[in-house]
Amino acid sequence: MVAPAPPFEGADASGSVWVSVSAHAVVENVEFSSRWSQRLAAGEVGGALFESYRDACQKAYSAAALQALKDSGRGAADDEPRRPDPAAVDNGERGWLAGVRQTLEGIETDMLRRARAREQSTSRETTVSSPLGYFTVRVHGRAVTAVAGDTRLIQQADSEQLRRDAIAVFRSAQRGDEEERR
Repeated sequence: MVAPAPPFEGADASGSVWVSVSAHAVVENVEFSSRWSQRLAAGEVGGALFESYRDACQKAYSAAALQALKDSGRGAADDEPRRPDPAAVDNGERGWLAGVRQTLEGIETDMLRRARAREQSTSRETTVSSPLGYFTVRVHGRAVTAVAGDTRLIQQADSEQLRRDAIAVFRSAQRGDEEERR
């Protein structure tokens, strides 16, 4: 089994916003559909951006969990299928598969718990405003915890303006630029 490679892409439910993140959940790119305004109200854009970001991060964390499973020796050492051990055969293939799923879920849960604990212990929650004012991002440590949009400004924006402003605010938030914080 080959783990997915970065960048990891997430999308909102409307298919209007896409966010790509690195293996460490750092935003690399943001895209808005040229028809975003036909699918989303201006007041929904901030939520759609956060949903896309969260979806991309979940994919990055899942890939890390798969890699951790593989590195732990519990997964296949290469792309060749691996025979289950005799105890797993006694439980049938479903039992073996359930064990693998449980291990993956445990690793992923532990990674998320550690990441949250690290973020919460390193700093307080702050907000970062985007350069053009379309977005305000709430940040805890360097983790984005919410995105809000200025409805009045977003109504007048095109997809490229939103894209550039979203990338800028995520990069600023994840770098920890103090001058951008309020």
